[in-house]
Amino acid sequence: MVERSVSLKPSRGPENNPRLASRMPELDGLRAIAVLLVLVYHFFVRSPVLAPDYLRGLRTGFTLGWSGVDLFLVLSGFLIGGTLVDARRSASYFKTFYARRVFRIFPLYYLFFFCCLAYLFVKPQSSAIPLWSYAIFAQNLFIAATGDYGLWWMSPTWSLAVEEQFYLLAPLFIRFLPARVLTVLLSALVVLAPVFRSRQAIRGQYVLLHCRADALALGILIALLVRNDKAWRWLARNRHSLNMTLAIGAVAMAWLTIYLLRHEDSAFGYSFIALFYGCVLLKAVVQPEGLSGRIFRAKVLQRIGRLSFFIYVVHQAVVGIICAIAFGNRAIVPSPGASFALIAVAVAVIWVLSELSWRYFEGPLIKRAHARHSY
Repeated sequence: MVERSVSLKPSRGPENNPRLASRMPELDGLRAIAVLLVLVYHFFVRSPVLAPDYLRGLRTGFTLGWSGVDLFLVLSGFLIGGTLVDARRSASYFKTFYARRVFRIFPLYYLFFFCCLAYLFVKPQSSAIPLWSYAIFAQNLFIAATGDYGLWWMSPTWSLAVEEQFYLLAPLFIRFLPARVLTVLLSALVVLAPVFRSRQAIRGQYVLLHCRADALALGILIALLVRNDKAWRWLARNRHSLNMTLAIGAVAMAWLTIYLLRHEDSAFGYSFIALFYGCVLLKAVVQPEGLSGRIFRAKVLQRIGRLSFFIYVVHQAVVGIICAIAFGNRAIVPSPGASFALIAVAVAVIWVLSELSWRYFEGPLIKRAHARHSY
């Protein structure tokens, strides 16, 4: 039957598709866009110092900047899912996966966590979230329960908790479930995620794994899709369909930007966003040529994409330190020039620190992990 011929059963491996067998630079560009969206949102929308009322017009355009996290989740599903699908028969499947994830996430995360603990020892602050929850990647559970993001400079780490919880489940599903059963399960998660969100308070909708499962599952589904020879050829032939879907998605995103200014509760809005970013990912993978491909491969975006993990983890803390140095404990509304000067200083500091971290800390650790642990 036709349905069987276009099933999402993965091909034997990335060697059947040269595009998947090598590093795709466009994905670093997408990472960069994701982290830049988060930065402009935090700088211009959420920060009471860097985004005072006179920048309200600028803030409106960045209202949906938080959705950069959704792009991260779709990318994570695609990259992690694709890696696991290609290695599912490897004897070192679990050992290699978790060793590489530990080397990539833990050193920087726990260094940052212990620096925050040292700061709290010098300058105590209260938090609705217990500190130990950050140590075991459970802070998102407490954010959902309390409605409070806890320590402001550690608040972005809720998405790392979602990722770590995802890492506990995805390898099991991909290793042991037949391809067709896996596809059905992932599709069900995409459909059911809005239902899960509708039963949660606003914070829970945003930070809980099962409520964000559609973005992660969609990423894995795309990884399966592009590993199917017939599906790949269909996507390559039907570029107009993908471009039309992207155009419709862009209109939907613009509508959501306006809608979410008035409605914080949007259980189905997350689904639209995940589908849109899924289409963007598909275009980057299947159609790397053209204007979009050149943008995604821009050197500055490539570099930001490589540094994106460090930038995402530390940017709130850097902004907090710079504002504390500039204003101390005084409640000051800076002038427009001062606001943009603070942002410029923060960006420069974040960039320098991220470059140093990549050269002397993260980069060497990643190389060591890949040298010692292979599928």
